[in-house]
Amino acid sequence: MRFYAFHIAVLPWIALAILSFHLVTVWHFGLKRPEQEEGTSPALPILFFPDFLVDIFIAFLLTLGSCCPLPSFSLSILALWPIRYRH
Repeated sequence: MRFYAFHIAVLPWIALAILSFHLVTVWHFGLKRPEQEEGTSPALPILFFPDFLVDIFIAFLLTLGSCCPLPSFSLSILALWPIRYRH
């Protein structure tokens, strides 16, 4: 029971803190620009708003869209194969 409480109450906040730290660090220091070849113009910097923020939002929507159908899929599997307990 203690592990379940730790899993529900503490681990999401730790994951959120690590993810927030990562995003703020990328925003502050930026991404490494690719090597420039001779005779080419330098690449333009990526702005936080709207470019970086839109990219993060798209990644969030793709992740959410791929994770939301999973519970309904698992429930349909349980409906097909009901678990019968012996008393």
